[in-house]
Amino acid sequence: MTVTFGPDHIVFTGYEPFLDTSFSAAQIAAIRARLTPLMRAYNFDSMLWDWTHLGLYDLLRALNGTLVRPSSPATLGDPFEVYRWAMEIADYGRAKAS
Repeated sequence: MTVTFGPDHIVFTGYEPFLDTSFSAAQIAAIRARLTPLMRAYNFDSMLWDWTHLGLYDLLRALNGTLVRPSSPATLGDPFEVYRWAMEIADYGRAKAS
């Protein structure tokens, strides 16, 4: 994967076409700001300690509250809205290409 930094965006270019996408620096900062507390609780506080990859599946598991305190997912808001938002992000590259 190649990562290119522009003045107001970051482009991730992979070997498969579906990995090519572009997020602005502001979008990345907003996503990280919203998800960091929950994913930190999911990965570190729960002692999962995944060192390779946390993806959409892990976010949905964290929202489920299995490995985190039930109050942690509540800080993100309505679970259905969070799910919709996460799916939009996951589909970003494909939606942008069409």
